[in-house]
Amino acid sequence: MLDCYKQATTDNPPEKPDSISLHFLDYCLFITFFPQLIAGPIVHHKEMMPQFDAMDTIQIRKQNSLISLINWEYMAKGLFIFAIGLFKKVVIADSFAKWANAGFSAVENGAVLNLFESWATSLSYTFQLYFDFSGYCDMALGLGLLFGILLPLNFNSPYKALNITDFWRRWHITLGRFFREYVYIPLGGNRNEKYKNALHYIFLNKILTLRNLFIVALLSGIWHGAGWGFVIWGILHGGAMVVHRIYLFVLEYLQKTDCTSCSHFLVDFLLRFIQQRIYKILCWIITFSFVNIAWVFFRAQSLDGALTILRGMFYGEVVLPSALQEKIGKLEGFDDWVNLLREPSLIVWGFILCAFVVCLCFKNSLQYTNTFIPNFKTLFVVLSLLFGSMIGYSYRSSAEFLYFNF
Repeated sequence: MLDCYKQATTDNPPEKPDSISLHFLDYCLFITFFPQLIAGPIVHHKEMMPQFDAMDTIQIRKQNSLISLINWEYMAKGLFIFAIGLFKKVVIADSFAKWANAGFSAVENGAVLNLFESWATSLSYTFQLYFDFSGYCDMALGLGLLFGILLPLNFNSPYKALNITDFWRRWHITLGRFFREYVYIPLGGNRNEKYKNALHYIFLNKILTLRNLFIVALLSGIWHGAGWGFVIWGILHGGAMVVHRIYLFVLEYLQKTDCTSCSHFLVDFLLRFIQQRIYKILCWIITFSFVNIAWVFFRAQSLDGALTILRGMFYGEVVLPSALQEKIGKLEGFDDWVNLLREPSLIVWGFILCAFVVCLCFKNSLQYTNTFIPNFKTLFVVLSLLFGSMIGYSYRSSAEFLYFNF
């Protein structure tokens, strides 16, 4: 409604009338386009309507060729990324779902997990959520391409992020765009020009920017649900965004300020250190660890359950897997949790290690799609992914997309 009020129907500015004609059927198609209808990506009408208009039958007749309706390159790429998304969901995400659900359910029933079980539970959900949601979005992108429609990117390797701001530029990109355009910028963004003539505008602008970032993060938590876990998750991310922005303010201040000889040495050391590889590794460890901890509140059904998981992660008893107990010594208890899954604990950690490798060392699905070349090799990859997905689905008693709940 806001866009209609502003007459922002396409990317064209208001002073330049739109060159496309919009009809009621176009609107109906926009709100019922099923690939992204339930769980995203969140599309804007200005990126969809021109594509619908380009496929209008009148324009097709002008081209005097019905074959233009079918874009074979889009069809091939759509099938390719759809197969990737299906495999990510059915084989990877649903495997992690078993272990995450077992851990969180055990906690809700009063069990106390040891250190390894707690970390396995939290990491399983962290990877389940990513592969589940990004897998769905990949399938939505693939189905859109089969219809000749380009849907926006929603994930860009978020677990490679080196800070929380970078994480939100990579995670659920269309949701971040929505909040940026309809909440963050109306609040003033990072300029707050409403107060431009204020006496201490520079300082006031920084304070208001921090406020705007926190409000957007808090609302993103409430957007997912009304539970206290979502609110705490939003507060945590809002606090992290504020802390990171203050850190950037401090770095900017240090780079512009003349220092004494002693402080100059420390500042010079810090500025040199942030250029080193070890600094980037530390940034990734801090960012990923924070995101993983915050997901605990996002997933847990109660605050007590979330706190129990966190206590186990940092203060839990260290109990080795049974496969190592025979060599190091008998320590009981570790396999109590994984016995419910009828799988050795080392399989769980093997999957977690593989997930780290996939997320950090490989390209994401869209990058592979952009370099896609139709040949027998890619055909074999697609068929293998589809076959693996069917095998994986046959062993699942039930499956659901997590973001159907939000």
